Amino acid sequence: MRRSIYLLSILTVLFAAGLANAQVQMIEGPSSITLERTTFKPGEQIMARFTAPGSVAMKGWIGLVPADVPHGSAFTNDKNDLEHQYLSGQANGTLYFTAPKYGGNYDLRMHNSEKGNEVASVGFFVDGPPRPDRVEKQVIMKTDTVYVPQQQKQSQQPQMQQQPSPQKQQQKPPKRKPGVVRTHGIKFELYWAGIDRSTVTCSLRVTAEKRDLDLQLKGKSVIYDQNGNEYTHTYSKLGNKKTDRDWRNLEIHLIQGIPVSGAIVYENVNPAAARLPMFKYMVWDSVSKDEYPIEYRDVPLAKR
Repeated sequence: MRRSIYLLSILTVLFAAGLANAQVQMIEGPSSITLERTTFKPGEQIMARFTAPGSVAMKGWIGLVPADVPHGSAFTNDKNDLEHQYLSGQANGTLYFTAPKYGGNYDLRMHNSEKGNEVASVGFFVDGPPRPDRVEKQVIMKTDTVYVPQQQKQSQQPQMQQQPSPQKQQQKPPKRKPGVVRTHGIKFELYWAGIDRSTVTCSLRVTAEKRDLDLQLKGKSVIYDQNGNEYTHTYSKLGNKKTDRDWRNLEIHLIQGIPVSGAIVYENVNPAAARLPMFKYMVWDSVSKDEYPIEYRDVPLAKR
């Protein structure tokens, strides 16, 4: 009788342990990406909020991909993405992307690793000019339908070579690369700047290229409008850190090769400002122990 009671007690403990393990395995929730709106102008900032379980957060990344690329494979999305950012171990947070310069449908797609699978996505539309490859196809189709008599081919061919089609001349708009400054082993990118009423936002991306280090954004950031007026920044943010209005220095630890997005915001700017002849901020890093300026010239301001 005692032996039976002993065996029953062991089975009860094992059953309870198995139930506890089953509950632990169910803790991780689904991955998700959300946007505040689904239509953007070319060059506008896209703020994406994400949620990812621990297994995805450690190796996960989000890529901006044309919507016509097949879903599912991280390898396929990686070959076709226009921009990507890593989750850097964060289970939830906010990442900033830049709307492509060509119009059409796009996705933000989350993946569980570099060579894994797509686990979440959200679509949006860019209201802009068509992509050059699609303009090219339209030009070829129109050219193929034009009938040229055999006797006129030789006389017209030299003229066609000397005078290219206006459509072909306009099919590729000039490329505008984001401002990039490389110094002290760090890459500083200015990928978007815009004005909303009297508030200017300069969106940044910072990457430590040679080693891990501590970086500090000093409280000495200024912009100038086309009339020469100077404005000091109101607050700044980098990664998940943000300064308040009284203490304007911001410090963050950078991991080599992992880009960190952020922004510097200025308030009470002249609403008529259309460009910034100069945008400058000061930084300090723990490797060089130096304080030095990061400067951009003639920055256009997108209107919101």
